[in-house]
Amino acid sequence: MNGSQAYLSAVEHRLDCPRRQKRLLLQKFSDSTLSELDGSYDELCAQLGQPEEVAEALIECVDPEVLCKSKRKKKIIIGVGIGAVMAVLVTAIIILGHYYYRARPYVEVDGHFTVITTDPVPVENDSIDFPQPDLPGV
Repeated sequence: MNGSQAYLSAVEHRLDCPRRQKRLLLQKFSDSTLSELDGSYDELCAQLGQPEEVAEALIECVDPEVLCKSKRKKKIIIGVGIGAVMAVLVTAIIILGHYYYRARPYVEVDGHFTVITTDPVPVENDSIDFPQPDLPGV
């Protein structure tokens, strides 16, 4: 990358405006100013000024309303992006909390912990002794 390309790239990075405006400004600047000058990046900085200063001067050529709309659009996009990330995080926390709550391996009943399992427990029919209810009059 030669000096003029590096300088133009530095100016481009400091321009805060819509892409279309940025292309037009850089094209005009390159055609009118950089085409006449040649040298290293430091020589161009000495002749034209720092890229920040040139970018500020070029931005003054852009309609303030266009800049305002561009900044508003950026804020909306950033806000929607942050909102989407927050929605995903909240949803993930809710889902993980639900699974954590449902996956607890025990339940506390009267100070005692009862283990709950989803695996079938083998039980022989003979080993189960069901209490017989006392029915009056039978």
